[in-house]
Parts: sequence; C-alpha cells; structure tokens
Amino acid sequence: MKKIIVAIIAAAVIFVKRETDNRYKAVIMDVATAPITQTLSTTGTVESTNRGEFVIYTGVVVKDVFVKLGDKVEEGQLLATFDSASLNGIVAMKQSEYDAAKVNYYNSVAAAQEAAAKIPALRVQIVEYEKQIKQLEAAAENKEVEEKDENVPAWVDSIDYSKLASLLRDEYTEQEIRDFFAKFARRGASRKSISDIIDSMTNAASFDMSSLMGMSSAESELMSAQLNVMSLKAQIGLLETQSKNVLGSTYESMMNTAKANLDSAKTAVKQLEKGWYAEGAGIVSELNITAGQAFVPAAASSDSSVDINSLLGLMSGSTPDVSGLLSSFMSSGTQTSIGLAVEYYDSFIATFSLGKADILDVQVGKTATIESLGKEYEGEVTFISPVAGGGSSLDITSMFGSMTGAASGGSNTIPAQVLIKNPDERIIIGIDVNIDIIVDTVEDAVVVPIEAVETSSVGSFVYKFNQETNTVSRVEVEIGLASDTQYQIVSGLS
Repeated sequence: MKKIIVAIIAAAVIFVKRETDNRYKAVIMDVATAPITQTLSTTGTVESTNRGEFVIYTGVVVKDVFVKLGDKVEEGQLLATFDSASLNGIVAMKQSEYDAAKVNYYNSVAAAQEAAAKIPALRVQIVEYEKQIKQLEAAAENKEVEEKDENVPAWVDSIDYSKLASLLRDEYTEQEIRDFFAKFARRGASRKSISDIIDSMTNAASFDMSSLMGMSSAESELMSAQLNVMSLKAQIGLLETQSKNVLGSTYESMMNTAKANLDSAKTAVKQLEKGWYAEGAGIVSELNITAGQAFVPAAASSDSSVDINSLLGLMSGSTPDVSGLLSSFMSSGTQTSIGLAVEYYDSFIATFSLGKADILDVQVGKTATIESLGKEYEGEVTFISPVAGGGSSLDITSMFGSMTGAASGGSNTIPAQVLIKNPDERIIIGIDVNIDIIVDTVEDAVVVPIEAVETSSVGSFVYKFNQETNTVSRVEVEIGLASDTQYQIVSGLS
C-alpha cells in the first residue's frame, strides 16, 4: 500500500492530534480504493403543480362537508355534498347567455355581408347624379361667382363636421364640407337644419331638402344633386366600415367566452350534483364552504354581474367602449368561486437555483434526496430552465460590481425543480427543504481524505511517504470526484 502524509495547514488544524508538548503529529494513512459519490447540496422551496380546485356558484346550498383545512385525503374520498334544488337554473342561464351572444355574432356577420352588397347600387346612383350636375352647370346662364365668407353666419364654424369628414375622407376634406354647407347658410338655412342633415348623412338616414330655404329653382336642383352625391358617398363610407365588421371579432370573443362559461357551468353543476370527490391523494389547502349554509363568496359584490343582453345593447351604441365592455363581460362570465382546493401529492416539487459552476454537472433525471423536518425523501431532477433567472443567493461579484460602479451583467442562476416522491404531512407548501443531488459515482476509486490534498493556483498535491527510504515527497495529482470527506485521485499516485 502507498502511504501519504496529511498536510497540516492553518485551515485544517482541527483534524490534527496535538501532543502533550503542543507539537503537531503528521498522520500517515494508507491509500485505499472505495466507492465515492459527489453530490450538490442546496436548498429549495416546496410547491405543488397539481392543484385541484372545486368551484361553486353563489347561492348554492352546502349539505355536508367531510374534511377540514389541512386534512389528508385519498383518491375517491367524498369531500362535500350539496342541495341539488339550489342548482336549478344555473345551466339554463348560461345557455341563454350563449344563445344571445351567438345570435349577435352571426347577425354582425350577416349585416357586414348586406352592407357590402348595397355599395354597388349606390355607386351607380352617384354616376347618374354626377351626370345631372354637369348638365345643370352647363345649362346655367351665368357662371357662379366666387362667394365670400363675410356673408356666412358665425355659427357655421361651430358645427361639427368631423364625423362626416371621416366617412368622406377620400372624397372631401373637412374644410370643403364646411364650405359646401356655408352656401346653404348664406341663403337662409338655419343652424339646426344643417346640423340635422349632417346627422342624417352620417347615420345613412333620409333628410328633407325643403328645410334649406332661399334658393332659386335651378340653384336648388343643382345643390340638391350635389348634396345627394355627398350623402351617397357618406353612405358608402359607412357601409364600407360596416362590411369590415369591425366589432365582429369582439362579438366572436363574447360568443366563445359565453360557450366556455356554459361548458364550465355544465361540468361544475354535474360535480355539485354528485358531490365533490378527491381525484388523488393529497391535502386540503383551501376550504371556503360551511355545511348547512348557502355559499356566499368572501368578496361578493352586488354590481359585479353583467347581463349579456344589456352588454350587447351597449355595444350597438354609436361609440361603444369595446375593450371595457368585453373585459367586464369576461371577468363576470363564470361567476364562480373556489369552494375547496386539494394539493395532490403526485406533483409536489422543490424549486431551487443552479449556479454557473453547477449547471454542467446536473441534468434532468439525476437522483436527489430531499430533507424536510428531519425526514428524507427520494427525488428526481425534472426540470432545468433553458433561461437564466434571478436567484436569492448572494452574488459577491455583483455586489462588488455595484459598489465600484461596474455594469451589471446577466443572471448567474438557473431555475430548476426536483420532484418529491411519496410526500407526506412533513412536506408543506412554502417550506424550505434541503436538497442533495447525486452528480456522479465511481465504485472503485482511489480515495484520500480531503485534508490530505494541498490545492493551489498551480495544481493539487499530496505528500507521498516512502517506507523504504523513510522520506516524504510532494507529488502532483489529478483530482476527480469530491465528497464531503474524500477526494478521488485520478492520477499521480502510480
């Protein structure tokens, strides 16, 4: 057997026996072969990735509750039962909401198609009116003289032409529209009559030309034709907007949300009718129901419910707040609350962070041991993030960098998870646990105590004892695996 001397350094004096005369004694140990396992030790936090949530509607009467908060449950165990009479009408209400949303969506699609179909006929009418305008202008005895603004009433500029201009954006500017109606104002048309006609044009409604007074017969015919052309073009602008079915996607989202709410209601009511059963072994982590009482959510609000028919009516307004209305509808959709929740044992994990120096040693599938409240559990690495993230450990480099004004780099930690096998009541969500991950094992390794190895910037060395010459030589060695108490010597002790 080769022998080595345990080197005595200041950091390892506790491993050295002191003689009575206060001298230190070098311990000569035989080099041995033995299995060695290298582990990575860290801490993590317990989480659950399989939470079973049992939902309940406001007003449903709870008959019996068979568990308490924190109770362990087994697969198939009955948790609670409910009064079936209190469930009447829930699915019917959701069905009605879905039917209304579906009708409105398909109506919006049909309206868009109808709007597109009307446009060609309006273009034909415009062509006819434009021909008439040319004839009327050619037949006029005197060319129209330039009209000056000093004869225009001041209120002409207070009328809102913007909405009409938006419909006629490719045909007339807002100034051109203002100048056109100023002609009517010069001839005695009132502010109300002009405003009414503009409102009619922007809503594709008919209007009465007789309200525009003060024109000769020929002049009236020409300006009437010009007004009709503007009105028809405004109608086309409105129909083109309708044909794009701008609100169609919103109606569709409401329909899909209503359908999801209906499906959820059917599933929830079916569970409530049968009673709630645990889908696996686990622990009750939330309990908000009481036997013999109608369920009322802790944060119930009298105005949180939105009637879908009222919502659809609001959407038909001239300027609906689509995003706000849809958000209100979707947030009020199911109108359910969590009555009870179970954290299932098949998916308890401990989350932790790997450092840059460890990431190449740990892979998914590695065996781990998790220690919690004095008990050990088998585990397995099931996830290593492909993206670095923040960690809770102290990064000395980052600390000194911030103190010296150096730029902060990327994160030095990688999120990871271990699955905890066969957890019990000592595995508590949110608690810190100790994690030991087996990095590698060599069964027949040359091993020496950690104290026997001297490591410096130039390499690793041991002091080799020659029994024949009774001398000690310092030899360089290659280190392999490391446990808490030993190093594997890969080479150097031949």
